[in-house]
Amino acid sequence: MAEIHAKRIDEKKFSSLLQKDIAIKGEIYFPENVLIKGKIEGSLESRSEVVIDKHAEIQGNIQASHLQIQGSITGDIHCSQDVKIEQSARVTGDINTPNLNIEPGSFFEGRSIMNSEPKDTGREHS
Repeated sequence: MAEIHAKRIDEKKFSSLLQKDIAIKGEIYFPENVLIKGKIEGSLESRSEVVIDKHAEIQGNIQASHLQIQGSITGDIHCSQDVKIEQSARVTGDINTPNLNIEPGSFFEGRSIMNSEPKDTGREHS
């Protein structure tokens, strides 16, 4: 079996970082881009880019504008711009986005809904 290598992520470009030894249960909102290395059980929302690291595990729905997945997600995804499922990723759930990129070797089980008009991905926060 071929060895899978996830692409290196530049942590400096992220406003928020959830380290791999952190686990969160509940709803979480990030107004800016975020890199997730830990575990989340619940919903995740960002009005910007979300990157799921190869060690991260998400059990819940995700809303964002851009989503890059290297780790594991069980839940539905709604992205206004694009979703990229990389070779090391495992996704179980429906994906709603205008642009979907699935790399060979990744795992995706669910439905994909590709709308040409992007949907607003966030509630208004003050």
